[in-house]
Parts: sequence; C-alpha cells; structure tokens
Amino acid sequence: MIRIYSSPTVALAHIVRDVLLGDGISAEVRNEHAISLAGGIPLDQCLAEVWVMPEQAERAAAVVERMMPSHGRGALSLARDGRGGELSEARPWRCACGEESPAHFELCWSCGAHAPEEA
Repeated sequence: MIRIYSSPTVALAHIVRDVLLGDGISAEVRNEHAISLAGGIPLDQCLAEVWVMPEQAERAAAVVERMMPSHGRGALSLARDGRGGELSEARPWRCACGEESPAHFELCWSCGAHAPEEA
C-alpha cells in the first residue's frame, strides 16, 4: 500500500478515508494512536495516515485534492516512491486590500475577502 495523505488529526484522516471509500477506492487509516508518542519520536512519524493500493494512488490523490483545494498541493503527501513526499509547495496569495495570506487561507486574514480563484 502507499501513503496518500497524512494529517495531525485522526478525524480528518477518517473523513478522507470515508470519501475515498465512497468513490470506490480501497483505503485505510494508519497511525491512529501514534500522536500520543509525539516527543518520543519525530512528529512526522506520529501523524494519522491514509493508505491506498498502488494502482489507485493517482486517482486517490485527485480525490483528496478536489476535497481540499484551498490547502494547495503542498498539503497533500503522495507517496510515489512508497515513502511519501510533498507534491509541491503552495504559494501565499495577495488580497485586493494589499495583505498577504497563506495559501491554505480561504479568506483574507485582514478584511475577510475570499481568495481569488487563481491563488
């Protein structure tokens, strides 16, 4: 199996798994209880993870990306090599009010305006 997504919250990992299952993609959540080991082992090894079969990895990545477009591609972890890795880094966006917001913000932190579509 291949890790397709990781999350610091078990609930979000289960939501992603449930959506994948609803789309006919076999998926399972791993490391559900590992967060209790944080500090004893590296944090990136404590995250709840969603794993899929290798032949379904590309399709699963597309489903997760559609689920969370505001997170940008940097939020997804697609394991093409079986170990996991970032797809790319999302870039901050600039609001019409002039303030810059992180890529995963859907609204401007300063004025509350929606992020532009191309952000």
